[in-house]
Amino acid sequence: MIGLAIGTALGIISALIYGRFKGKAGELTMAATGIPVFTYLASMGAYGGWNSIGEVFFSTPLGDLTPNELTGLETFLATLVAFLYVWIRSRGSLTIDELAGTSLSVGYTLVAGAGLL
Repeated sequence: MIGLAIGTALGIISALIYGRFKGKAGELTMAATGIPVFTYLASMGAYGGWNSIGEVFFSTPLGDLTPNELTGLETFLATLVAFLYVWIRSRGSLTIDELAGTSLSVGYTLVAGAGLL
């Protein structure tokens, strides 16, 4: 779960920095897209080189996972974290004008992340 921790931290930090300049809608858009993307990149960096060795399995409470399956699991969990972050941060804080500023890609990203599992 190294990739999940690193990716979530980088995604939240980048969302807070981006939101400082672009407002609440920009922060939520960056969080919804940034947390899963950074988690995927960190997970591929941590587990991506194991495929060249041969058959490698990581033992988890969910069973033995290959590096690709572990990357998909961490990205899915990061999507759930992003959804939770957006839900908590947007509760009662967006006006109608700010809600229109959030991108449609936020919904597509969350649905695509749910499809990873």
